Amino acid sequence: MYTAEISRTNPALILFLFDCSYSMSEQYGTAKMSKGQYLANICNESIDQIILSCEKGDEIRAYFEIGILGYGEGSDILLPIQSVIDLANNPSRMVSETLDGVTVEKPEWISDPTKRVNTDMIAGFRKAKSVLADWASTHPDSFPPVLIHVSDGEWTSDNPVQTALDIQSSVTTADGNCLILNIHISSEGGDVLTYPAETPTGSEHQGALFGMSSELPESFYQRALEMYPATQVGARGYMYNAQPEDLTKFFDIGTRLRG
Repeated sequence: MYTAEISRTNPALILFLFDCSYSMSEQYGTAKMSKGQYLANICNESIDQIILSCEKGDEIRAYFEIGILGYGEGSDILLPIQSVIDLANNPSRMVSETLDGVTVEKPEWISDPTKRVNTDMIAGFRKAKSVLADWASTHPDSFPPVLIHVSDGEWTSDNPVQTALDIQSSVTTADGNCLILNIHISSEGGDVLTYPAETPTGSEHQGALFGMSSELPESFYQRALEMYPATQVGARGYMYNAQPEDLTKFFDIGTRLRG
């Protein structure tokens, strides 16, 4: 399981699910920007890196499809599922960035999605389930879709755990079940957790997001172990109170499916 070759015939899907509630406008660690803005920056960088990983000479090969959903009081499609070729050719905008005196143009597909809304997390997972199921039905032999969810964890809706677990059990390809990875950017405090193997003993929100996170397949586990040597067998795709550098690593591990 989780060993299917990723090819132009059988591409892989990475679907991002972002909490867009007002609490995501709070400053994120030492990043000197909001959680939402930092999240958008890392997402754009990740999409760019995925596209680069699909370059073969002058050609971009359609190994991946990527989409972005957001939720607050309901759910929204922030970026419809597209192939890396379409994404490479159609960024939302290009922005200039100066590094070490050199100005470069960088593509962006998403901006800070934060809104003054509540946190209907269950609506987000319901929308994700529909999108993921439709994709899996038309890609039955592909690597299972990967859902990367980022939230401060404090839902204002019904408890979303069962909806998330339903995604894992019902959205499948011949290569395995959908993988759900959770980044929990909390204001509740507590120690940073990176890929724990046991249920956290902190808040209800920690336990819930850990409980809906998939156990890391072997290839994911090995990459996590390289970056976090204390990662144990049985580790799940969950990170709590990640610092900016940890968030970057999480996105790298969650999207680098081709090694």
